[in-house]
Amino acid sequence: MRVLVAHCRAPVREGLAGILERKGHQVEKTGHIDEAVRLVSEGIDLLVVGVNFPPSGYAGVLDASAMAPKTIVVGEEGVPVDRGIRQRDSRVGAVLARPYSLDALAESLDAVLGQDQAGR
Repeated sequence: MRVLVAHCRAPVREGLAGILERKGHQVEKTGHIDEAVRLVSEGIDLLVVGVNFPPSGYAGVLDASAMAPKTIVVGEEGVPVDRGIRQRDSRVGAVLARPYSLDALAESLDAVLGQDQAGR
């Protein structure tokens, strides 16, 4: 699976990408919205994006992209994640709150991939 990790903080971006790579996924990383939009438009299977990814949050990447991949929105330090995002935005498949754990990321992946399988 081709995954994009879009997060403004390099340590978070690298940590999430490392976990996903160890699970066998092909991972692209960026800290910039223009590059995120370009990569999503080129065809990403899964977007893992920070809730407040600058300048306009996770929705800015999805709104500006021609294609909307399955998406996991991740929380950021000091910013509570509104789990209601999933109910308000059908593009969001899972919400991953901090602190991130391998189990929580695996559960989020399973939830998103399970939704994808159910939709086929």
